[in-house]
Amino acid sequence: MWVLDHLADLEADFLVFYRIDDIGELTGPRFLSLAIRVFAYQGVMAARAMAQQETASGSSRRNESEVRHVDSSREAISADPALGQLVSWGSG
Repeated sequence: MWVLDHLADLEADFLVFYRIDDIGELTGPRFLSLAIRVFAYQGVMAARAMAQQETASGSSRRNESEVRHVDSSREAISADPALGQLVSWGSG
């Protein structure tokens, strides 16, 4: 699962955006529901998604004033070219 590869980054974003000091205290469902939404904020995971999108598009330049908004639904995240590659919904 993608979250296991990015626990330190998620922990940093959770601390900043959700004010959660210890992600280990969250239940699995609560952790995952917050993790899939953390891309909406301008944190580490959003930067990773943007970098991956730039790499995929072959662009090394980014317009800092340009902001993309993606709905937090499973369908929208799965359909997004950058986020769809970062988020795994599992088998069930």
